[in-house]
Amino acid sequence: MKYFGKFNKIKNVRSWLTIQNLILYFISYILVTIIHELGHAFFVRIYGGEVKGIGFGKGDILIKIGKFYIKRNSLIMGSIEWKLPIIQMKYKYIMIYLGGIIFNLLTGTLIWIFGNEQYADYYRNVIVFSYLIALFSLIPFKFPDNSESDGLKVLHILMNKGEIQND
Repeated sequence: MKYFGKFNKIKNVRSWLTIQNLILYFISYILVTIIHELGHAFFVRIYGGEVKGIGFGKGDILIKIGKFYIKRNSLIMGSIEWKLPIIQMKYKYIMIYLGGIIFNLLTGTLIWIFGNEQYADYYRNVIVFSYLIALFSLIPFKFPDNSESDGLKVLHILMNKGEIQND
């Protein structure tokens, strides 16, 4: 962990808040968020749907490379654009919405079980973020931009509220 030399530790700050750790937190969060969105994409593809894009943010597109994009607002949030060819059975939509959570839980657990302790400082953040994102995605709530969490979408399907929408 001496890659940053004299910048390795910021003066008078706890050891966990170093430049290197901040970079690792940022990279881990991006990686776990992409894994979450790929979990949704996996189930969309299994059920014959099309993934139009995966990325970060809401609103107008700032950067687009292939199917990956970064949008102008809410950059901290992952997003996926998808469409199923026809309206499917409810359980398929539930699996699509839970796909990100499933992938986060699998990723965190597999890394925890099979990770080499020698590199634990590098992958520990991925485990923690995987479980945190899975947990917070399950909580039914609306974001400030009025979009819904995965848990709220599943709850609406189970309670038959509104139409099933591709998003």
